[in-house]
Amino acid sequence: MSGDKAITQRSDYRKFGVSLGCVLSALAALLAWRAHPGAAWVAGITGGFLLLAGLALPPALALPYRAWMAFARGLAWFNTRLLLVLVFYLVLTPLGLIMRLIGKRPLNLEWEPEAETYWITRKQAPFDPKSLEKHF
Repeated sequence: MSGDKAITQRSDYRKFGVSLGCVLSALAALLAWRAHPGAAWVAGITGGFLLLAGLALPPALALPYRAWMAFARGLAWFNTRLLLVLVFYLVLTPLGLIMRLIGKRPLNLEWEPEAETYWITRKQAPFDPKSLEKHF
C-alpha cells in the first residue's frame, strides 16, 4: 500500500463482479416476480454481465470497480455523519435531559478526598455454572 491508496488486485475485481452480479440477478428475479419486466431485464443483463466478467475477465471491471468504490466512500462519509448526528440529537440528548430532570446519575462522580480508593467492593458469591447460561 502506498499512502491511503490500496493496491487493487484481480481478486478484488472478481469479488466485485461476482457479488454485485449475484445481487443484481436476485434483484432481477424479484422485479420479474413483482411484474416489472423492463427493470428486471435491465438488472438481469447488468447482473449477468458483471457475473460473467468477474469470472472470465476481472480486469475489465477496473473502471466500474473504481466508480463503485468512489460512490461507496462518498455514501459512507455522508451516512456516518448523518447517523452520528441523528443518534446524538434524537437519542442521547433527550435521554440525557430526561435523566437530569429525574435526578438519575448512572455514574458516581462525586469527589471524596478522604476515600482511599474508588473501587466498589462486591460481595463474593460462590461460582455457579448456571449463571453463565443466560446472560440476558
